[in-house]
Amino acid sequence: MTHINRVVVGLNEEKKSAVILRDTPNYQEVPGMVWRSTLWATTELPVDNQIPGDRSLGVVIREPAENGLMFRVLELPPDPKDPQRHFAFVQEMNEKLKQKYQPTEEDQARHPTMQPYRHLRLRRRRVW
Repeated sequence: MTHINRVVVGLNEEKKSAVILRDTPNYQEVPGMVWRSTLWATTELPVDNQIPGDRSLGVVIREPAENGLMFRVLELPPDPKDPQRHFAFVQEMNEKLKQKYQPTEEDQARHPTMQPYRHLRLRRRRVW
């Protein structure tokens, strides 16, 4: 599992700025397929920081609310070990999250021009 150290700053009981949450936020993981964590989610803009509690808990939608916002970390491996299982998982998640369009197997296929890089190295401000 990826470790995310989220720090949320807000007002304490004395109405002064303070760290109100310091944790690894809610995350969903299916080993070998996906790891994601919703860091922050709201249903309003501008954001009302007076609402108590962790605003990211219980968020299961993929897109933010009409007048809200969402910050999420997402890890997807470049080549799933079991493409059929991965495709079934994507379809199941899209139905659960009420996505408008289901992907086809063709959408999931690697394009011939995609390179199978596993990582990038940043060196002297250049991508190698």
